[in-house]
Amino acid sequence: MPFTALSFSKTPSRGADELNRRREVYLSIYDPCQAAGSILKALRSGSLALLESELERPMEPSGRVLGLAPDRMERLELLEAVRVQMRDALTRMGRGLSDRMEGVEVQLRLLQHLAAGPC
Repeated sequence: MPFTALSFSKTPSRGADELNRRREVYLSIYDPCQAAGSILKALRSGSLALLESELERPMEPSGRVLGLAPDRMERLELLEAVRVQMRDALTRMGRGLSDRMEGVEVQLRLLQHLAAGPC
């Protein structure tokens, strides 16, 4: 098809609709407040398996999502850093290198802050 025969619609294409739908799914799945609350709940339950499951839950695809507010992206990045620290502390405990979860006091405060919102 020659370039002159191309036409551009002013209405959103199916591709744009799909992109918007995926963005909405992303925003609902990767809620930093909800994720922080889930980790706190797992900690309170005393279940190591539940805590490990919450810490291993996928957070976000690589890169930034179009339309994601910078403050929300910052909260997701902070939450991911807390999760990495907690996983590392659990690994050290599991290997017998520590008898407690190092840094848990700070991590708990950060999780409580994130869980409180705004999101």
